[in-house]
Amino acid sequence: MSSVRDKSHVASSIEAVPTTKPEEVQEVEEESSMQEFSRRVLLHATLSPEEFKSGKILPFAGGADAFRPDKEASEQDYTKGIVRRITLQSVSSDYDQPIHVAMNLFESAATEEQYANPSKLNNSVGWLYTEDGASVASGKAGGFTNLVSILPNEVARMQQVVYEPTNALNQRYIEQFGGYTADSLRAGIVPFKGKDYYYVPHDHIVMSVIRNNWESLGINAELEVKRENEFIKVNTGVVDKVIKELDDHVLKQMPFTDFSKLSLHYSASASPGVKEDTKFNVVTEFKVEYTFPKIA
Repeated sequence: MSSVRDKSHVASSIEAVPTTKPEEVQEVEEESSMQEFSRRVLLHATLSPEEFKSGKILPFAGGADAFRPDKEASEQDYTKGIVRRITLQSVSSDYDQPIHVAMNLFESAATEEQYANPSKLNNSVGWLYTEDGASVASGKAGGFTNLVSILPNEVARMQQVVYEPTNALNQRYIEQFGGYTADSLRAGIVPFKGKDYYYVPHDHIVMSVIRNNWESLGINAELEVKRENEFIKVNTGVVDKVIKELDDHVLKQMPFTDFSKLSLHYSASASPGVKEDTKFNVVTEFKVEYTFPKIA
């Protein structure tokens, strides 16, 4: 039973965003225009030692609808959320073994590397490592990220932040590229059959990257003459390289969450001397703070 309440650089030769000083990065975060939301989600699980041992996945009720804002904005992309912070509000367990709780935070298979290698995404409170050898990724279910362990017969705990990404570059990537897809990166770019150049709108995101990396890419867009007072003529190899690097190293590494599939994964050791079909109760309440990228 579950319920919801209250309602790397891109490449060695290309930088996706301008080089800035640390204080400038902080200024970008403070001036963020991305609206933030929060939901408290409660899940009451009734599980047996056999289910704990094999690992059990339980979804939150309501799915994506539970996380949609009461007042929706047309410029927001509600198909993919970005979790800013997860706080354990309360917990209760009558099981006599430690229980490890994980959540499927990242929707893209490409982000598997992020929870296999914590340095890819910094967590201010640290990643959870368990005694069974599982680190950030749950050892019992692929795609789930360890968040917290519940102590044997635990009945109360003070509020505890269990996930809060702190990588400033990720924040800047999300601000600048979060609303794009591989296809939309090419929107507006005009190809010419048999020609080795494109016409790229002067205010296109690809042109922004080219301007920030003009020395390594060998093109100074500021010196190029606008065609039709709107387009910049750019070699196809340069444009294709920028788009591929953005897709591979930025878009596919975005820490997006699919709220329609958001679930908890429970795992624990079997309890000695207890029948495997005996049922135990585990109650967890999390506060999830999140945002949505703007549609490009």
